[in-house]
Amino acid sequence: MKKFFIVGLAVLMLAGGFAAAPVQAALLGTNITIFDQNPISPPGTGIGVGYEDNEVEPGALQAQRWDLEGMFLKGRQLILVGGWDFVHGQTEGSTHYSSGDIFIDTDGAVNFGLPGSTSTTNAAYGYEYVVDMDYSNGDYKVYSLTGTSQVTTVSGGPASAIGSNPYQFVDGGESQVSAGSFSQESLSSAELSESGFLNWSGSPNNHYKLTGIDLSFLGATTFTAHFTPSCGNDNLMGHGHVPVPGSILLLGTGLVGVVSLKLKRRSGQA
Repeated sequence: MKKFFIVGLAVLMLAGGFAAAPVQAALLGTNITIFDQNPISPPGTGIGVGYEDNEVEPGALQAQRWDLEGMFLKGRQLILVGGWDFVHGQTEGSTHYSSGDIFIDTDGAVNFGLPGSTSTTNAAYGYEYVVDMDYSNGDYKVYSLTGTSQVTTVSGGPASAIGSNPYQFVDGGESQVSAGSFSQESLSSAELSESGFLNWSGSPNNHYKLTGIDLSFLGATTFTAHFTPSCGNDNLMGHGHVPVPGSILLLGTGLVGVVSLKLKRRSGQA
């Protein structure tokens, strides 16, 4: 009975790993971007509808410096891509806009897009975690959230910006579950080609990627992630599945090998 239990456990570990590991592109990983659901009037129109390149949604500023292009999952690492300068933000006139935190939902009850909300409590949005980003120092802390956790909302932008909330985590009812560091660099020509992002014909022609957000703290699970700058001109949503750690897959493979060897020996003795 014991050997059948071990075989079953190993098979489940392997099956879970394979099911949770979709085919990935070589450089950026799997594109998990969701259309951000800001208003389209009339329905089905607008620049770049259904895509996330060289545009922000109808009603927002249409320039590459505001664009959030895509969210990728490479292994257990979350990658954000956009014309938006994630680390330094953007300045328009006398107003400076900065990047928000990354909110994560794991139970499928997240509320995003229209009609949106201006609530400053997490209960209105339904996120379980937040990656609290420190853009000055290049590091982050991950906190679990409750319904009473306090958040801030976008400070300006078009009427569609309300669908971009929440913007940043403040405090309330949280416990720290993880921490790490991140970095930003420009996409290479190979990454641009692989991702399908087109070159912006205007100025500036920026394509940044923010890397280093480790989602290992989630375990192997499906999640939805959210990011927006303080203007709310665009928001970035992603939906993916964090794969089983490679060490568990290796353990499962080892168990299958050991059990198979024992069964062969017993079969030979019989």
